[in-house]
Amino acid sequence: MTPRPPDVLVRIGAALDALANALAAGDAAAVLAAEAPMADAAAQLAAWRPSADERSSPDVARALVGIRGSLARCQALGRSATDFSRAVLPGAAYDRAGRRPLATAAPHHLTSVS
Repeated sequence: MTPRPPDVLVRIGAALDALANALAAGDAAAVLAAEAPMADAAAQLAAWRPSADERSSPDVARALVGIRGSLARCQALGRSATDFSRAVLPGAAYDRAGRRPLATAAPHHLTSVS
C-alpha cells in the first residue's frame, strides 16, 4: 500500500487547486462554488492535530509543500484579479472583507491628442 498524506491535507490541497483553477479561468461562478469546500477544508485543517508519525512523515512534508504552492498560486491569482478589476472598474473595488475601501484611487483617463 502506498503511503499517502492524511485526508485533511488532501482536502485542503484539492480545495486550493479548485479555487486556483477557477481564478485562472476567470470563472466567477466557479470561484463562488469553491468557497464552501475551501471553508470546510480550512476548518478541518485548523482542527487537525497530527500524530507523532504524521509530524515526521515525508508524505506529510511533501503534501505541505504542495499546499503552500497552491496557496501561493491562489494569492497571486487573487491579486491579479483584484488589480484587473480595479483597472477596469476603479469605483467598484472591494477590500478582502467585502467592504468598499475608504479611499479609492481616481480613475485613469486617457486624453486624446490630435
